[in-house]
Amino acid sequence: ALFDDDGSANFSNNTRHLLLYSKNIAGLKNIKNLLLRFGIRCKIRYRENAWCHWYIQITGYENLYQFKKFINFNHNKKRAKLEKMLNSYVKFV
Repeated sequence: ALFDDDGSANFSNNTRHLLLYSKNIAGLKNIKNLLLRFGIRCKIRYRENAWCHWYIQITGYENLYQFKKFINFNHNKKRAKLEKMLNSYVKFV
């Protein structure tokens, strides 16, 4: 539910990532450690804007796949975007 409320799924052209926004850097560090337990690597980044400065960014097929497998979204539009992201990767045989 955390990613459903304070997160976003961004997919366009070459952009495929999930973001989780917070002003609480310590909380984001804890979430990063929890994600790592599921095999999800992410980065904490800083962006100055009107309402939030810190965010977690999840990129890459394996990390997005692990997110879908273990966490996923309850929000239908975000879940569909994540599925489109994963399907957009070129699969080599």
